[in-house]
This record gives sequence, C-alpha cells and structure tokens, in this order.
Amino acid sequence: MIFTMLIVCSIIIFSAKLRKKHETSCFHQLFFVLLHENNRLSA
Repeated sequence: MIFTMLIVCSIIIFSAKLRKKHETSCFHQLFFVLLHENNRLSA
C-alpha cells in the first residue's frame, strides 16, 4: 500500500513537471492502468 502511494506521488510530480508536454497523457494513462490493476488485485 505504501509502495502504491509512492508511485502515485511520483506520477503526480512527473505530471506537474510535464504538464505542458505530450508525455503527460502517457503518464496519466500509466497511472490509471496501475490504479486499476491495484484495485483489481486488492479486491
């Protein structure tokens, strides 16, 4: 759970840095995939 929070925080930081770049959408896609997988495994 702590590891997941670290991933989330790091992705948020990267998103803030790359907000004006195209890579932001890629980070958001990766974030939602990881979040979905985590929820599926936790359930």
